[in-house]
Amino acid sequence: MPSIKSDFAIKNFIQYLKVEKKVSVNTITSYQRDLDDFKSYLIKEKIEDLSNIDNDLLVNYVATLYDKNLSKSSIARKISCLKSLFKFLYVKDFLTVNKAALLTLPKITKKVPEYLDNNEIINFLGTFDESTLLNKRNKVMVFLMYYTGTRVSELINIKLSQLFLNDKYLRIKGKGNKERVIPLNDMIIEVLEEYQANTRRDILDLNYSDYLFVNEKGNPITRQGFFKIIKKHCLIANINKNVSPHTLRHSFATHLLNNGVDLRSVQVLLGHSDISTTQIYTHVNNDYIKKSYKEARNLSKE
Repeated sequence: MPSIKSDFAIKNFIQYLKVEKKVSVNTITSYQRDLDDFKSYLIKEKIEDLSNIDNDLLVNYVATLYDKNLSKSSIARKISCLKSLFKFLYVKDFLTVNKAALLTLPKITKKVPEYLDNNEIINFLGTFDESTLLNKRNKVMVFLMYYTGTRVSELINIKLSQLFLNDKYLRIKGKGNKERVIPLNDMIIEVLEEYQANTRRDILDLNYSDYLFVNEKGNPITRQGFFKIIKKHCLIANINKNVSPHTLRHSFATHLLNNGVDLRSVQVLLGHSDISTTQIYTHVNNDYIKKSYKEARNLSKE
């Protein structure tokens, strides 16, 4: 069996993800972190050559993940990363055997996503005043995210060239650089036109940027920065749920289904490659229908 050092294998695998698979920067960072963790384990075991690895060693590594009390989703991600690495090495003929083929993922029960109901959304959106330029910008970001269901990584990376306000749509670059088109209603178009013509221009002053949402230096907003904005305004709105930027995406999907939009259309708008990912929202939708039915029955008895 050919010899292959772990550093060489990981470097080539990451390059493959970047060039051939064209995965996102965030995914690359996640893979690199998980592979560095695996490499640290190999160093402890004094193994440099991946051809010397057997199934028992991989199983023992997985056991260390459980010993660390990691969540099942984190363990599943790390195992998936390993399986992808060894599949790559096998397919590219670096190894003659796929060492990780027999590894299994832990069973994960999908949680019903947290979302904001109609009253919570109204209260939350109502906390964004327009006392400063940055407050105005934050308000537009939140409105656009809620009304389009974009991921936070998509939102902060929107460039001016992706906006087609005259044609009433936004072109989003999602996971794996897959593009999708999101229709914009008249209200959002008016908000975006006002933001571009005044707020964004004044924030930039004499600076230039390709990005739609920027700070004073013309740089895009960070994920961490936007997360802090969401948390701050949830406190102001007295919302006690564990809200993150992704909660707005969950709320967008849930409210569409509650208003009769079909699941396939919601899948397209969210950019899910598999409809099974979108189906998680049907649980929320069913709860909403049951609640509405009970409320209607109670009213009929009064």
